Amino acid sequence: MRKLDFRLRQLAVVAVSAGLWAFGFPVLALILGIAIPGYYLMLAFSNTVENRGSPDVPVEAKRFHDSLFIADLHTDAGLWRRDFHRRSRWCHLDLPRLQEGGVGLFMCAMPTRRSAHRKLSWFPGADILMWNQLLQLNPVPTVYCAKSRARLQRLHMENWIKASEGALIGIRTQEDLLRLEERRSAGEGVRGVMFAIEGAHSVTSEEDLVELAEAGVRTIGLVHFNDNRYGSSAHGNVQGGLTREGREFVKRLDEMGVVLDLAHAA
Repeated sequence: MRKLDFRLRQLAVVAVSAGLWAFGFPVLALILGIAIPGYYLMLAFSNTVENRGSPDVPVEAKRFHDSLFIADLHTDAGLWRRDFHRRSRWCHLDLPRLQEGGVGLFMCAMPTRRSAHRKLSWFPGADILMWNQLLQLNPVPTVYCAKSRARLQRLHMENWIKASEGALIGIRTQEDLLRLEERRSAGEGVRGVMFAIEGAHSVTSEEDLVELAEAGVRTIGLVHFNDNRYGSSAHGNVQGGLTREGREFVKRLDEMGVVLDLAHAA
């Protein structure tokens, strides 16, 4: 159904582009029409996975690997439109690979803004994730709104958890994590999913923070590749550390029991 919905969106884009061209707006028609070939170019050249086969692993190493509780604490799985339950030829993470790798827990980080270059951070058109949303024909608010991007990524993962028939479970509390460990120790093939925000560009109010915490977000990184109201990115322009608002934000995260991620911070 989702694939049919996407095909209908593509047909709608083609129809609107043709209409704009017919009514004398060729530039707008080309800008809109680029979304169709652009999407398939993105699939062809972005995050592709090479199939080199499996290496020969010594029996002792495999036995040791199988005895571990393995956690991948940073993935951007929700950023892409795809079926997480099928092996993908692009993007390195999906349920079959999690099962083969024996991963028991993974953190789904949700990036919401990334400029192509730090000196262009002021220019909306330089936002790589804006183009990511546009080429995937995601809902219009995700093209310009960081909050909408975070919500959509969270929705992707929530839908994948529901469709997994118990193979994936959301981890919101310490008790959830302990139960996951017990079930995996008992031989169950269940895997846990935790949510994280990669760069707090989407958090602009107390209400935003409460919404994320209630939705199960347990880790928030202050910055990503660009500076924001809370602090400076190691890749940004200011290199000034925490802002005054950032210090208050850190205190509030601590009060709410949300883990502070210092990755990318200056």
